[in-house]
This record gives sequence, C-alpha cells and structure tokens, in this order.
Amino acid sequence: MEIPLEFPLDSDGYLRRQCPRCERALKWRPDDEEHPAGEPSEPVAYHCPYCGEVSPADQWWTDEQVDYAQGLASMEAMRLVERELRPTADKINRSSGSHKMELQTPSLNPPAPLFEPDDMIAVEPPCHPEEPIKVCEQWDEELHCLVCGRVFVLPT
Repeated sequence: MEIPLEFPLDSDGYLRRQCPRCERALKWRPDDEEHPAGEPSEPVAYHCPYCGEVSPADQWWTDEQVDYAQGLASMEAMRLVERELRPTADKINRSSGSHKMELQTPSLNPPAPLFEPDDMIAVEPPCHPEEPIKVCEQWDEELHCLVCGRVFVLPT
C-alpha cells in the first residue's frame, strides 16, 4: 500500500525537520531537482546544525509529521480491512445457515492538515551555500553544516 504524503513548506520553500538526537527544529529546502541516473538525489545522512550529530536522511521527521502520517495510514488500513472483509461478511450473511457476521470498523477522521509558519532565520553555510537552512531565531552558538558538518558561526 502506498499513501502519498505532502508536507507544507513555509513561504520561502523550506520544510520543517527535527533532529533525531537533540530534537531541535530546523528547516531545509527539499530536493526537487532531477538527477542523472545512478546519482543520489540527496545525501544518505545529514548533520544537525545544532548538535552536529549525523543521522540517516530518513530520520528527520518532526513529531507532528509522524503523527500525521500515522493518522493517514490508520485511515487507509481501516478502509483496506473493510474492503477485503466485506465480501466475506456478505457471503456468510446471504447463506441460509445460522451464522451471521457483523463487520464493524472504527470510523476514523482524517488528521488535521499541517500548517507551516514563517518562522526561523535563513543561514547559508560557507562550505555549502547551495544548501541553506533555517534555524531558531534565538540560537546564538556555532552551527554545523547540514551536508559536511563543518562548524560555522552566524553572521552578526
């Protein structure tokens, strides 16, 4: 089963992410470019701008994004169960036997759509200016490049 997911971007085109280690929020631009065959479209891991720890690319979901995806998956799973079991229940109920089958699946509401506010400040790491990020406006310590982990400081 495939469930298409779309997460909102802020007005500058940034996607909210969350470090799986320190759990701080950041934003980066999703990679929508076409890449030649055999060339990876994104790194296999990223460095947290705050703590510098490296985590696989598929580990940066925010808690809200995970809850949203799980809500959609639960809805689709219930629809699939209903669709697969309904013919069996109908067949049993049409037979003249003494057995009847009642099929009740919970009614699930779709999760509330996510909203992405225009918060955080944009920063370009000097080593990878093509990979800008947004960080917490109150952050005043050194940062790490998302791509290579090199330390840099916010311009003053």
